[in-house]
Amino acid sequence: MYSFYAHLAISLQQNSSKIFNLTNPRFTSWKELFAKLCSLGYVFEQISYAQWRDELSLQPENVLYPILSALPKTDGFATPTLPSKHKLEEFIGDDWPMIDDKLLDVYFSYFWESGFLDKPSAN
Repeated sequence: MYSFYAHLAISLQQNSSKIFNLTNPRFTSWKELFAKLCSLGYVFEQISYAQWRDELSLQPENVLYPILSALPKTDGFATPTLPSKHKLEEFIGDDWPMIDDKLLDVYFSYFWESGFLDKPSAN
């Protein structure tokens, strides 16, 4: 919904040909995200960030490959920063939803229904 409002606010601008990356500034930690994924039934092998990034760089078919350049090169688990000269806050303020279990449930339901992700098999 917030993305819709951002798009609407941007489209109503006199000169809306600027580039905006719609990313929620309220992020969750990697630890919380992986805990959520595990609670959904996904199984992960724990490897270092450097090894994960190196392996991703060899997988151009991976859905994350296109954002590889936005991911930090070091072990720091910072939020990826996408380039944008324009702040969304100037259009919609900072009224973004918290990324919590409820929001992640909505996202994963959509990912499964759309076929973007396979639902984990029940073990």
